[in-house]
Amino acid sequence: MSLLNSSSMMLPINLPILPLKCLQNNVFQKCLLPRNVLNEIGASPGDWAKCWFHLVENENLNFGLCQLFPRDGDADSVCYLDVTVCKFMPPRNDEQQQMLDHIELMQRNNEIPLEEVEISFSLSADGIMSLSSIPRTSLRDIALILLQPYHFCTSCMVISPELQRIGIDYISIQINSNNNSSRFVLTDNTKVIFGNISNISLTNYYECRNLTCFGGVSAFKKARKELDDLMETATIHRGSKSSHIMNLNILLVGAVGCGKTSLVEDFFFQNMCNVFRLKTSNLIKQYPGEAETELRNFFKNVKYFNDNFPSKGVNVILMEDVHLLCQQPKVKANNSETSTNAMRILTQFLSLLDELNRTKRGILCVGTTHNTEVLDESVKRPGRFDKEITISALSLEDRHTILEELFKESLPNNIFPTHVIDLVSKQTQGYVLADLALFSRNVTHAILTKPTESHEEIMTECLKKSKPASVRETDVTVCKTYERFSKIGGMDQLKKILEVTVLAGLKQEKSFRRFGLSLPKGVLLYGPPGCAKTTIAKCLATEANMTFIATSGAEVYSPYVGCAEKFIAKIFNTARKNAPCLIFLDEIDSLIGRRSVNGSSGDVQIRILSTILTEMDGIMGSNALDGVNANNHILVVAATNRPDMVDDALMRPGRFDKLIHVPAPDYNSRRAILALYKEKMPFATDVDIDQIAELTQNFSGADICNLCNEAAINAFQRDFNANEIKHEDFVHILKTSLKSSLTQSQIDWYYDFERRFHR
Repeated sequence: MSLLNSSSMMLPINLPILPLKCLQNNVFQKCLLPRNVLNEIGASPGDWAKCWFHLVENENLNFGLCQLFPRDGDADSVCYLDVTVCKFMPPRNDEQQQMLDHIELMQRNNEIPLEEVEISFSLSADGIMSLSSIPRTSLRDIALILLQPYHFCTSCMVISPELQRIGIDYISIQINSNNNSSRFVLTDNTKVIFGNISNISLTNYYECRNLTCFGGVSAFKKARKELDDLMETATIHRGSKSSHIMNLNILLVGAVGCGKTSLVEDFFFQNMCNVFRLKTSNLIKQYPGEAETELRNFFKNVKYFNDNFPSKGVNVILMEDVHLLCQQPKVKANNSETSTNAMRILTQFLSLLDELNRTKRGILCVGTTHNTEVLDESVKRPGRFDKEITISALSLEDRHTILEELFKESLPNNIFPTHVIDLVSKQTQGYVLADLALFSRNVTHAILTKPTESHEEIMTECLKKSKPASVRETDVTVCKTYERFSKIGGMDQLKKILEVTVLAGLKQEKSFRRFGLSLPKGVLLYGPPGCAKTTIAKCLATEANMTFIATSGAEVYSPYVGCAEKFIAKIFNTARKNAPCLIFLDEIDSLIGRRSVNGSSGDVQIRILSTILTEMDGIMGSNALDGVNANNHILVVAATNRPDMVDDALMRPGRFDKLIHVPAPDYNSRRAILALYKEKMPFATDVDIDQIAELTQNFSGADICNLCNEAAINAFQRDFNANEIKHEDFVHILKTSLKSSLTQSQIDWYYDFERRFHR
């Protein structure tokens, strides 16, 4: 029995592909192979086959259904292939090299005329305009005429210049048959059944990331569930005979780059929806009235297809960045014409949307935006976009899942250890899907260009250079800290207090829940100047693996009324996007101060205090009984030299839960600080740090740092060629110029305050 008369077989082959149009124009469904390859696979000229191919960068297989013919001459290393009839839409970039993977020979002389075929259209934007006036029966006849020259298999699509010239991106063919090795043709008697008629923009779809692989991401699962519920409502609405009209408009809200477009594109593709895209760029016209005409034509076409071409899928209107179309017009004296145009466009859009909602058509309207604040109030009233789906921030587990999938895709041969992915996941607070995708591309590029470096070093370096979009789009400074408690000399008791009261709740979240304990909202660090309060806050952020936001009175205060309060609210909003996050308020006594009984406090300070109190009360994740998540926690740490000047409303439990005294360093702490400097500076062997620690009583940490610097300068002045600091340099500085910045009475005052307000 010959090969072609037996069941279809897969014959492996590996050849670069060139387009058939390079050699032959106006010819379709042909594959020109080297003669020796045609002989090796046992095929004869004119045999039909599925020629399976893939991109060099992508292993996903596609096929072109065509006849095989030999090519003599210099074509031994390439083949020429036409992909008019294929499995799915190939990339539209001709520069991407394709490789012939294998050939699946089909049964010879097994051409079957079709009695019935189901076809689905995908129309371009021009196709909607050109075909909207064609009657349904005429469109069926046109499709039958255009498809008769082609041969098909059970499931395929047709892509040809003739179709694209009349506005059809492709026609999908569905044949009800289990015979995958037979060929089918259309005749004049073939019954054509319409499936979907859509204007899916294939270029946009293939540029979007398929979110199916991120099915375990909780941020997408919740939004997807709400979209599924809305789709079910739309399906019921289409088939219901009730006169009740349901609102099928929804607003998808999320940060820039969080995956809104990718989510809806994947959702529409999975549900076989007919998608009509309303692009804001199409409404930018030169003359007044043109944008309104464009809107009316768009909605007219949508209603025409919905009424005249019923399909299996739901018809959807997708409006990306709807805030650009529906924002509140700003009336300006010098630009009244622009605001009038914006008001006219908004009014026209809302009237068309209301008209669409009043009719029982079952058309789903989806708008996406990252900024709901600028939307006109009339847009979100009941009956319009009154439902919102919010894509929440990515949790630690979400980032871990996404990074695993991204690295599997970009570096399939380099499997990162789990602890490396865990490390990166913990260091990418505030990152959205686009940020993680950019980070993975940077890591991939670095690994390919620096093969000798370890992957962990490359990861760490890329993390230091990358910033999430939520940080770049705001004037609030968000950073990662790298200082640890080991860099602070001494203060062992203070470190232990912070470990037990603050870090334990963040690191041992389950244990805290077991005891019914709550995570701390705020910590007040008070003590003499120069005793490392700011450094402790940075170390706390590092140990707790939090992002760090620092501010002071100089940044907050503004000459304009309301700007200071707005900046405070912006700090807390940025912290929520980058949670877990530590907000550090330096010199809080100068930022807020204490409200006086006689009302002499400044109005600005009172407004700032009120804003901070409101924001701290609104911090989520402080009550263990409410199901806290340490990964979304915000911790407020404040530092002050005057704790008696901090308002009592901030000092109560529930706001600043812990009041921690950062004392002046005692003997052991001063010795530990000197030991740290000894590791960094060239101390001579005769330097007695024990004696220096005795001589520096009442010195703050900043004083000891200054002592070491002055001693180094003295050694340099004593001998320009000196390469070490001697004990005599320290003694000379202590005797001549350097004195303690603290007094014993100051130190005692802080200890007395600690006894009175110990918590």
